Amino acid sequence: MAALAAALVCLGSASAAVAADTADLIEELHFSVVLDAQAASVVVPQPDTPAGTTYSYVWADETGELGRTTTTETLATTAVGRAKFGRTFTATVTAVAPDGRTETATSAPLVATRWQVGGIAYDESSRQFQMQLPHLPAQFEAELGTVSVTYLWSRAGAAIAPDPGLPGWVHARTAADEGRTLSVSVQSVQATTGASSVWSSGSTPPVGVVMVSLTTEGTVASGQFVRAAVRILSWYPGSQSVVPDLACNGQWYRNGVALYGRTGLQHRIHTMERSTTLQANVRCSSPGYLPINLWTAKLAVPGAPALVSLWNGDALRELCEFHPWYDTLMMHVGRPGTFDLDNGLSTSVMPTRSVNSIALAGDLDDDGRENLVARDSSGALWSYSSGQNRVRIGAGGWNSMNLLVTGGDFTGDRMADLFARRSTGELVFYPGRGLQGLGAGKVVAASTFRAAKKIVTIGDANGDGLADLHVQWGNGDLSFYAGRGDGTFASPVRVGTGWGSMTRLLAGRDLDRDGKADLLALDTAGRLWLYPGNGRGGFTARSLTNSGHPLGTGIY
Repeated sequence: MAALAAALVCLGSASAAVAADTADLIEELHFSVVLDAQAASVVVPQPDTPAGTTYSYVWADETGELGRTTTTETLATTAVGRAKFGRTFTATVTAVAPDGRTETATSAPLVATRWQVGGIAYDESSRQFQMQLPHLPAQFEAELGTVSVTYLWSRAGAAIAPDPGLPGWVHARTAADEGRTLSVSVQSVQATTGASSVWSSGSTPPVGVVMVSLTTEGTVASGQFVRAAVRILSWYPGSQSVVPDLACNGQWYRNGVALYGRTGLQHRIHTMERSTTLQANVRCSSPGYLPINLWTAKLAVPGAPALVSLWNGDALRELCEFHPWYDTLMMHVGRPGTFDLDNGLSTSVMPTRSVNSIALAGDLDDDGRENLVARDSSGALWSYSSGQNRVRIGAGGWNSMNLLVTGGDFTGDRMADLFARRSTGELVFYPGRGLQGLGAGKVVAASTFRAAKKIVTIGDANGDGLADLHVQWGNGDLSFYAGRGDGTFASPVRVGTGWGSMTRLLAGRDLDRDGKADLLALDTAGRLWLYPGNGRGGFTARSLTNSGHPLGTGIY
């Protein structure tokens, strides 16, 4: 009773009363009429109205009294049928206190046009929505004349044409409903009296939609995992006791670019992802519901990027010694400005004698760690990871390339790319695709590098975040080509002369730990020189890295 009384007050369908005397027993009288249901009167007593006060309720319309009752309750009702549509109702209540005091209150007149309105239910077997109440014919006869009834369905606020062959309170589900809200109103008009009303069911949730929350869990730092967490909040239609099955997958993005092969909800952040922004695009599906497509918040990874060495796991590049007639690859751990040449590590699981070319390749598989790239005698190209696994990244045909340039990120996506020079002189750029290997090659220079003696990338030599090239020419000049982010280069700048005696040029990474990319050069005497980068594409004074340990040309 108390709940109904509160509802009547909140709905505003009742009218306040004016007391007929001044016994101070009744503060307010609220009154409502709902057709095919009841007329209801609610008394709000004065704060000091004594217990045991009785209330006599009387309801009437133009034809006379419709019902009466006496009770100690402050709420009373009487039945009202649809035939009373358009009639004017009043309610009167007389309060009698135990001490004999009385007070009578009468409501303002109220025209009966309201219906008891239910929500919208859905039946999966028939795939139909139905307004639960009222169910009225298109016309019915009332005491004061015919009442015409129209049901008006709306989809996302736009009117929907009635469904042929179905009652007005029913709507058959269609594809156009998916993802949109539905509502229905019932309009009643009595031409003889001018009485009319429109009552609405309210809107459904979006049809065929599972509402979810999407958050990220984990620590945003290199070496840690982050996860896109999906939680179901609600769904419609469907039983609220049966949670829909939701299958979700994700695509991770770095600086707005999709990470190849990173399609799970979880992602391990590596050291090359420092100072980038990560974000996941999450897609979920559930039978009977629309697909979900959401984005997580952007995650800023702190720190400066660092390429972890292949074998030792630090930031200093190793020196590899390889000879085609050996079964093993010797790895020498990097030290600041030099290498541990006294303690080579034999790695028999790395490339074997079938390989005719090998090089450090940068982060080819997008895990933040250096890879090796090797070409075998059949012309296939392989990538070797620190986990000693190899993946073929190029089928046959690579033996037609007379020079491979590896180890640089030329597009700024934190994945290593590769250049190959054909025997006819064209330089072909192959963008790195992380776990998916290499993208399609494109010719970026038809003849510019045809006469180049050696081509090497030491990474980002000028501090703009993009890898660059250094080229040794037959006359001994060393030229710097600044990368432009798409595999092409700016005009060359000569940064050295007298380089004709150098038999090998290698990326030094940041061997002297000053934050700038360095170059390694092997001369004819087997001396391996470190040329520290100056951050502008050139180099400062060199230093020897292998005193007492002459090296051959089979170093990488």
